[in-house]
Amino acid sequence: MKKLRNKNYLLTIVLFLSGCGQFEVFKNSAQKHQTPLPSTYGEKVRLRLIENVPNYQFCLEKYLRPTGEGAFNGSVTFSLLINKHGAVRNVAILSDKLKNLKAKGCLIKVLTMMEMPKHNKEKDFEVRQPMGINMR
Repeated sequence: MKKLRNKNYLLTIVLFLSGCGQFEVFKNSAQKHQTPLPSTYGEKVRLRLIENVPNYQFCLEKYLRPTGEGAFNGSVTFSLLINKHGAVRNVAILSDKLKNLKAKGCLIKVLTMMEMPKHNKEKDFEVRQPMGINMR
């Protein structure tokens, strides 16, 4: 039962992250075996965020408990500043419904430790990304 819950939870986060940009995770059956290459830097960053879903899942499962009905639904919107070398310089939570400081701190730590793709801009690249959370 727990494995099924984890898969549903993981799928929810992946679908929410991928739905916020132009990058499509799922294609029709004719294009199923072709993985599109991200064309913009923002798409590359979103792809890297999707690759790290297990790390977010660890934070949320460790610090969040389901409500009395056995479910937790919420969202977090964060901002990242990425320097030209791909290092995350600053993470800020812009809005959240977690109401748990430890879970937010864990998410910030995971995001800060991530290595993002390099870019050729002189200024830091800012990414604002919402993340939906659905635990059952």
